[in-house]
Amino acid sequence: VTSEDSSNIITWKACVRKAFMGSAIEEPNKIINSAVIYPNPASKHITINNITASKGTYQIIDILGKIVQKGNLSLHTATVDVSNIKQGVYFLLIQQNEAVQTVKVYINN
Repeated sequence: VTSEDSSNIITWKACVRKAFMGSAIEEPNKIINSAVIYPNPASKHITINNITASKGTYQIIDILGKIVQKGNLSLHTATVDVSNIKQGVYFLLIQQNEAVQTVKVYINN
């Protein structure tokens, strides 16, 4: 991953963009802010409310860009078990159709 600024320091924004979008996507996806995620911090599960697409997906990604968990979302509400994820800071990527939402989540196990 390369930096997007002139200081040659890898930025979180560049890291997250690379992890979520890869190098093959030339145009960014639409960004949504409709899903509600709680609790944050979480220890056993994360609830995702207000899922508007009939078929959606989620990914939990660590700060190095590694996908530690992924799965499918159903319409309206989903509960994601995070009890097996080590304590730390992660990014929760929610994709509904062509729209994407990213939330920083804290896991306290």
